[in-house]
Amino acid sequence: MSKLCLMLTKLLVLICILFSFTIQAKQQSLRVAVASNFASIAKQLAQDFEQEHQVKIHWITGATGTLYQQIRHGAPYDVIFAADKLRPQTLADNGKLLDQSLLPYAIGQLSLYSAKYPNMSNQELIHQLPNFDRVAIANPDTAPYGKAAKQWLVTNGLWSKLEGKTVVGINVGQTFLQVRSKGADIGFVASSQLIATGIKERPVTLKDVQQLTQYAGVLKGSKQAKLALALINYFRQPSTQNKLANLGYLPVV
Repeated sequence: MSKLCLMLTKLLVLICILFSFTIQAKQQSLRVAVASNFASIAKQLAQDFEQEHQVKIHWITGATGTLYQQIRHGAPYDVIFAADKLRPQTLADNGKLLDQSLLPYAIGQLSLYSAKYPNMSNQELIHQLPNFDRVAIANPDTAPYGKAAKQWLVTNGLWSKLEGKTVVGINVGQTFLQVRSKGADIGFVASSQLIATGIKERPVTLKDVQQLTQYAGVLKGSKQAKLALALINYFRQPSTQNKLANLGYLPVV
């Protein structure tokens, strides 16, 4: 009897191992390049997509301009979620994206935020901006949120007054950390970052800025093109758009 039990146990273990290998073999994967402002929210919201499609998503985070350059030089991504339209549109124009896959998925909002001076009113923060010693901003050349921040400063006649005072981050994620850690007096960040981290200080959401419509696209070399497009449409569906509206973004559909 004991020998029979032992044989059955071994057989059961073998079946479990084979079943495990089968599941792993069936599980697909996606390499997703995602702009820094959207990274943490994308990872959170995509969990249902991963379960539904039995897919493991590998997220590569960075400034949109940096991700764009990586793709130009052959980085093997399946899809890009950029923080603007310019870079993915350029990729599409150069034949790097699948036709009809360039789609908007969110509209970002730019905020002025200070962890160092939480009691200042919105008007005071804007009025005192030229007097701060360290003003954090994402790199305007590679990060769309940095570009929008610079344009706002130029439009309001403040850019020249901040010469020598700007602390430039490689992306808006780094800029947010600089402000939150009080390494900078104040900074331009994504509204979504403040909501995602539960910031209690009152930020200034800047309305008179260029619209930060964020686009995604499927890379032409992707072996998971259908799944990659499904991921983009997952973020565009009404239920996900409603969630994004509560997380600092404006809807696109």
